[in-house]
Amino acid sequence: MIRFLQAFWTALQLTLRGETVRYPGERRYPELAAWIRTAETLFVAANQALNTLDDATRKGLRVQVDGRTLALETIIATVGYHLQQEYVYLLTRLDAHSLTVIYAANLNDRYALVRLLELDGLPEALRPSLTALRAHLDNIPSSQT
Repeated sequence: MIRFLQAFWTALQLTLRGETVRYPGERRYPELAAWIRTAETLFVAANQALNTLDDATRKGLRVQVDGRTLALETIIATVGYHLQQEYVYLLTRLDAHSLTVIYAANLNDRYALVRLLELDGLPEALRPSLTALRAHLDNIPSSQT
């Protein structure tokens, strides 16, 4: 009963101040949560740029990442999944390894985007949005702040 009242009181205070909290980890790591929201916006822009390409181009672009051949669509979809699903899940259910998983997945996503940006046949229409997303992934905030 006490937990319910505490949660209600916190929600009421946030509502009165016009604030929202999407998940519990957002209060503990507000810089990381803000970084995720910005990254989601950049992902949406990259995905929209991807959708301007014809099907053959979208499906034909592939790059080697850690010895695996990955499609352009797969890399962008993976980044989006991490930003929109996995990171939120991990911050909602914080445990001893949640932040480690976020930082490791971000490092993998960043590397895949770097490899993609090195691709000779990458359409110029995609380059600005992918570059902006990769630059943002470079600047993930420290969990110590």
